[in-house]
Amino acid sequence: MFDSMKNIAKLWIHDEIGLHFNVSQPFLSSMIPKIEKCNLRSLNIFRQRLTFDEYLFLTSSGDLKHLELSFCTISHSDGTLVTFDQLFINCPELECFTV
Repeated sequence: MFDSMKNIAKLWIHDEIGLHFNVSQPFLSSMIPKIEKCNLRSLNIFRQRLTFDEYLFLTSSGDLKHLELSFCTISHSDGTLVTFDQLFINCPELECFTV
């Protein structure tokens, strides 16, 4: 049986992630373990659930200029929702934010 967590080199995501489709499960969260490094300038996601650690990983480069979170939920490991100001921790270069 093929195990997607094995046998595949880790990905390095550069420039942009855009997920504009409705999926029944959090697709992006399932992909994060396959990503080695993120160097994003644009993160545009729709109907995704992320942990705060996953979100911090996606924004870790500090180069994000455009952030759109449409119908997304970002929560701490204890289940509490991330506060609005915490979304900007890794985003000193942010120019555009949309919810």
